Amino acid sequence: MGDLPGAVAALTASLRCRPAAERRARAVTTVRMAGLLLSQGRLDRSCAAWHAVLDDHPLLGSGRVDAAVRRLRGTLAGHAASPAARSVLARIDAPEADERWRHP
Repeated sequence: MGDLPGAVAALTASLRCRPAAERRARAVTTVRMAGLLLSQGRLDRSCAAWHAVLDDHPLLGSGRVDAAVRRLRGTLAGHAASPAARSVLARIDAPEADERWRHP
């Protein structure tokens, strides 16, 4: 509805209320929040959220999160001058990175 800061606040509140064991729901929510943060120009916070998703990703079985991580490379390509974006990109491109990130 156009209230990006309100949406980020609501998603942040949602994450605070979710138990740590609900990894898939937390990851899906964090993916959404990372996208909203980036659309607000909050690249560093967006990248921090992506790192949280990547931390939990090996423990997840979510096609939705897999697809979001695969799209991430293209999303962050325009921000490659930023150390925060380079850190996320390096992580998803690392040889030991999850194979699900590499294939459509």
